Amino acid sequence: MKRMFIPIFLLSLAACGGDPPSPEDAFENLTVPVASLDGTEITLEGRRAASSDGTLTFLMDDLHLIGDLDQNGIRVMSGVLFITRPGSPTLAELVVAVEEDGDLVHRASHPLGEGLRVEGVRYDAGEIVVHLLFPTPEDPPCCPSRSVVQRFRLTGSTLTPVIADA
Repeated sequence: MKRMFIPIFLLSLAACGGDPPSPEDAFENLTVPVASLDGTEITLEGRRAASSDGTLTFLMDDLHLIGDLDQNGIRVMSGVLFITRPGSPTLAELVVAVEEDGDLVHRASHPLGEGLRVEGVRYDAGEIVVHLLFPTPEDPPCCPSRSVVQRFRLTGSTLTPVIADA
């Protein structure tokens, strides 16, 4: 796995003190091997990280989802990581972390696509369901319009796309 130094330009305003961070705070400061960047690790601080080569990576806070995915008592947190690259469409990937011994740990990531907009993330019958809008050839860059639902099952440290029955 490659490692990349990520200088952080925006620092978290986390409160000092003895209280452990909330799951949301831990998720917003997670170390993530980015699948779209061949597993290069980045460490988010306050949902943001920027690389020295101009790639800006940030986590959308309004897409955090926390719950018991498989009804097994283990809390799972999911969100979407956006990777902005100069001169290229923005990439998006699903990021999943789980609570292990009281800590939130990255478990899996899976690319979702590029130039898309995320409409929502939810858990349904042990699956992570992501509602997306993808661009059509007629759409302006700002406004993707083709609705797509992608479903994933978390198995160990892998997010596997679920293929719908025809």
